[in-house]
Amino acid sequence: ILGIELGSWSIKEIEMESRFRRIDILEFHDVRLPLQITDAVTAYTQGIGQLMARLPSHPGKIVTSLPANQTALRFLQIPVKSRKKVEQMFRFELEDSIPFILEDSIVEHLVTKTPEGSIVFAVVSPKKNVQAHLGWLASIGIDADWLTFDGMGLVNIFLNAERQMAEEEKPDGISLILDIGHTKTNVAAINQGRLEFFRTIAWGGASINHAISINMGLSMEQAEEMKHSQLSLRPDTLSDSDELQICAQQGMRSFLMDVNHSLVAYKNLYKQEAASIQIVGGTAKLKGLDAYLEHSLGLPTLRFRPFEYLELKEELKETADQYRFIE
Repeated sequence: ILGIELGSWSIKEIEMESRFRRIDILEFHDVRLPLQITDAVTAYTQGIGQLMARLPSHPGKIVTSLPANQTALRFLQIPVKSRKKVEQMFRFELEDSIPFILEDSIVEHLVTKTPEGSIVFAVVSPKKNVQAHLGWLASIGIDADWLTFDGMGLVNIFLNAERQMAEEEKPDGISLILDIGHTKTNVAAINQGRLEFFRTIAWGGASINHAISINMGLSMEQAEEMKHSQLSLRPDTLSDSDELQICAQQGMRSFLMDVNHSLVAYKNLYKQEAASIQIVGGTAKLKGLDAYLEHSLGLPTLRFRPFEYLELKEELKETADQYRFIE
C-alpha cells in the first residue's frame, strides 16, 4: 500500500505492507517542490515520477486524500442512542446543513455514542468534485484506489496513540490537535477517544515566509532558510528590536485569531473547553513555537510525537521526519 500526500511544496509517500491484523511501515520518501510553483501539473508529474522510481515494485493499492476545499465536514448531535435510529435520521439533518444536493454527493459517516445521545461525523463531497479530482490525479500519474478526507490520517494516529498510552500519559480533558503545514492547518478536537470537531485553516508556515520576505527584502527561499535556522519564538527571547521575530509575529496574527475562533466554536457546540493543544506538521518544528502558542492562547501546548506510538524500525525513526509525515 502506498500512501501519498500532495503538499503545497513537497510530495510525501509512505510504503506500507498489510499483514494479518497489522500494517508494517517499510519506507518514507519525499520530493521537494519549488516554493513558488508556476506549472502545477508539470511539477507534480515530475515529483511523482521521481518517487515512483524509488519503489521496489508497483504498489498494490494507492491511497490519498481529497483537498479540503472539495469536502464538507459536519458534526451532528442527535439526542438518540439507538444506532439504527441514528442511521435513519442523520441524512435528513445533514441535508439542511450542506450547500449542495445530497443525492449528487458521496457521503461517509461515523456514529459515536455520547452520554446525551450520539454524534454523527459526516464527510460529504459532490460526485463531480470526486470525479474531477480523480481525473487530476490521473493526469499527474496517480491511479488512486482509496480517497480519504484531508486530516483523516492525523486523527487516526492520535486516536491510536491515546489507546496505547498509559493512564498517566493520557492528556486530561479535550485535546486540540494542530497539524501546521506550509499553507494550511488542520484543527481537530478529540474528547475521550472520539473526534468532535474538525476544520481546516488556510494558514501555514508560508505566511511567515511571506512576512519575512517582504519586510526584510529576501527571496522566499532565503526567508524559509532563515525561519528555521535563526528564528526563535520562545516568549523569553522575544525582543522589540529583533526584526525577524517581529516579522514572524506579524505573519502569525491571523493564525492565532483563527485558532481562537476554533476554540470558541468548539465551546459553543459542546459547552466544554479544550484543556490542551498538541502541535505537529512541518511548521511545528519552529524553535519555541510550542511555548509561544501556550503563551498566546493560554493553554498547555506540547509537540505530538506520533512515532512513539507506531511500530517502526529504529533506522526509520532516525531518518524520517515524524512531524512532516504524520498525515
